[in-house]
Amino acid sequence: MFHLLGIIHRDLKPENMLISEDFQLKIADFGIGCEEAYCDFFADDPGTYRWMAPEMIKRKSYGWKVDVYGFGLILWEMVAGTIPYKDIKIRLQ
Repeated sequence: MFHLLGIIHRDLKPENMLISEDFQLKIADFGIGCEEAYCDFFADDPGTYRWMAPEMIKRKSYGWKVDVYGFGLILWEMVAGTIPYKDIKIRLQ
């Protein structure tokens, strides 16, 4: 729903996915979210590296699809029972 409003979460990960008492999925922690039209893609490192889309890590322009990537990694962990890219080492340039 928030994508329809032009908002990018930028930090989707299991810790930010909550389930209510009536089993509704809630997405939490929009602290680094932004309106897609006004995101400063290059000024900061939003998110958690293990859950970031490659274009975010490489500091390239991006859009709402980075949230789809993060959600895909959450599904990976749910289905496979392993943390994706658990041993990833990030080299910052």
